[in-house]
Amino acid sequence: MNILTNLIMRYPQFKKQVGSVLTEYLIHDCLFEIPHGNKNAPKCKSNSNRKKAFDLILSLTTDCLDNLNVVLSYMKRFNENPSWRTNKESDWSIQLYQDEKSITGHVGIKNLGCICYMNSLHQQLFMIPGFRNDILSVKDPNHDNNSDEDNMFLQWQTLFAGLLLSQKMYVNPKAYCHAFKDWEGQPVNVFEQMDVEEYLTMFMDRLEAAIKGTPQEKTI
Repeated sequence: MNILTNLIMRYPQFKKQVGSVLTEYLIHDCLFEIPHGNKNAPKCKSNSNRKKAFDLILSLTTDCLDNLNVVLSYMKRFNENPSWRTNKESDWSIQLYQDEKSITGHVGIKNLGCICYMNSLHQQLFMIPGFRNDILSVKDPNHDNNSDEDNMFLQWQTLFAGLLLSQKMYVNPKAYCHAFKDWEGQPVNVFEQMDVEEYLTMFMDRLEAAIKGTPQEKTI
């Protein structure tokens, strides 16, 4: 990108010819493509690489309306697409290079305090392919009866989906911990260690009740 930037500055008459393909590639593939599935996008992740891509775009668009229009058109489509926007401030500060998932392809679960007993159990259950596929296939029969925030099964399903599809280093189990209530109806206290066998018994009882009446009810 450094070489291309210097060549464009040295031979500005080729901006339009080169930029017709290169500008779109830089802004989409290198800078703003959204990761999905197993695709590890965008190509430029570190601050230094992204700066080089922006410098090259600046060279291509300076005194070249055709290339500038490519950028403006792309950014207009990008900003009109609501799928990437979020109200959570923390989601705007993702550092792609540092926070993307491991090269092994696996995603972790953040330990919010003392919930290692819970996280390790969920990871073990997730690593059973048949069980994982069954859980992700369930259409929650209680979805309409509970709010999403208090729906334990829905939040656990969302956690599994994150472990399968997220491009981040880890998923945050905060919503699940809020939805999973103890015997007294209180959310999980993330700063209190719990006996894993007791948690597993309680969890399996809740899970069995949640998927009762679905084609996957025998998965446990």
